[in-house]
Amino acid sequence: MILIFPLFLGCTNQIELAYATETCVDWDFSSEAPELRIERVGDDVVIQRVGISGFCGDQFQPEILANGWDLRVTENWDYSDATDCESCLSARVTMVAPPKGDYHIDWFVDSEVISPVHDEYFIVD
Repeated sequence: MILIFPLFLGCTNQIELAYATETCVDWDFSSEAPELRIERVGDDVVIQRVGISGFCGDQFQPEILANGWDLRVTENWDYSDATDCESCLSARVTMVAPPKGDYHIDWFVDSEVISPVHDEYFIVD
């Protein structure tokens, strides 16, 4: 499922965000912890947390907050009733054609955690 909603940065910039759940691609299963990947895909910026253990029907439903160029993503999951199929999942947030700037993202595994599991800076130029 892909959902799109606007993100307002500052007073004048608006960015469309889309999020989705995918199965892992190019994942080293010997890795102990999920990793955050940030990459440019065309005009978009794709932010993925890869290597999440879950069940085949689980769906990523994040809470995303913005303050200027700072993003805060909190993982929320809609868990599937089907527990007979385990999978490696990727939680993806896509910034659709964001304006140039220096961005910061804090990624939290749930709303009860006070420290982000990933704290990253990236530049869109």
